[in-house]
Amino acid sequence: MTTSGKTAHAVNTVSATPRVKRVARRTVPAPQTQTGQADTAQSADPGPSADKPKPPSGKLGIVVGLLRRPEGATVSQLSAATDWQPHSVRGAMAGALKKKHGLSIVSEPAEGGRVYRLAAAAADAA
Repeated sequence: MTTSGKTAHAVNTVSATPRVKRVARRTVPAPQTQTGQADTAQSADPGPSADKPKPPSGKLGIVVGLLRRPEGATVSQLSAATDWQPHSVRGAMAGALKKKHGLSIVSEPAEGGRVYRLAAAAADAA
């Protein structure tokens, strides 16, 4: 009976008050103009970074550099340059380069394997 009594006592010691996660709100006030109104024209313009996407850097930059070559690159060449597995190279081309950065990648069969390169319109824009 002492075992069941200890179990009942352990259940009864749970706090009755629920825990509430408190989140602090941090707001930055809008800059005020001479008339006291917030300057909406300045906040509506996000700046030059929104017009042109930032080119990829790091290993994605290496991949883009190899794809810009006139002869393009194979998955094995891209894999060796980045130390990635072949499936990671294909995933980076499909996800990060095509979807996120909006680059057009052309794939052509060749003797040494499939060759990937940037499309002419995407290479000129980037």
